[in-house]
Amino acid sequence: MLQIIYYILFSIVLLFGLYFVLLSPFAFVKRKNPIKTYDAKTKFAVLIAARNEADVIGDLIESLKVQKYPAELYDIYAIVNNCTDQTEKVARDAGAKIMSVDVPVKCKGDVLMYAFAKLKPCDYSAYIIFDADNEVHPDFLSFMNNAYQSGYL
Repeated sequence: MLQIIYYILFSIVLLFGLYFVLLSPFAFVKRKNPIKTYDAKTKFAVLIAARNEADVIGDLIESLKVQKYPAELYDIYAIVNNCTDQTEKVARDAGAKIMSVDVPVKCKGDVLMYAFAKLKPCDYSAYIIFDADNEVHPDFLSFMNNAYQSGYL
């Protein structure tokens, strides 16, 4: 009886091991959906959740304004909340649209949820979120358009 249980357990473990041995080579095969070059047609909402970022937000907005992508296909939003510095003024002067959060928020996620709710009726294809201390390569939006048009959502 003990020998029968041993053979059953051995068979189960053997089949389990063979399953992984036979499938493991496929883990090294990469199936890529190639990203092709497309004409600019994706409409982006670029979101910058900012709280007391006056020192850095202007540089990000300036790097977004010089994108090699049609300006009519993207809007830059600075979502300001609970600021005690000049973040809103700096962002506005740099050319961003200002979205002031007028509800209580606890974290950046709450701020973004507020922004998504406000922008839902708009005709944006995709949202891009930045932290205010980033700077962006001039081809960034073109690459994002190519990825989006290639099916990467």
